[in-house]
Amino acid sequence: MQDQLVSCLAGTQLNLEWDPNPEPDIAGYRVFARDPGEDYNYDNPVWEGQENYCSIYMDDEDEIYLFVVRAFDEDGFESDDSNEV
Repeated sequence: MQDQLVSCLAGTQLNLEWDPNPEPDIAGYRVFARDPGEDYNYDNPVWEGQENYCSIYMDDEDEIYLFVVRAFDEDGFESDDSNEV
């Protein structure tokens, strides 16, 4: 999950894509967002799913957001943060 691609469409629609985690028991991914200077809220992902890509709608098109991705496995264990974008 080291290579991320971020593209912006229609101002607040973001498409994120990352390298899939190669471990065989991966159940999915969670994407977290934060404002600069704030902490990530790991209890509240902005997206969760099985794909290694997602589209996220952010409320404020004038705001700067930072993102990380975490993989989780079938037992609920979660990886460390990906590179921040």
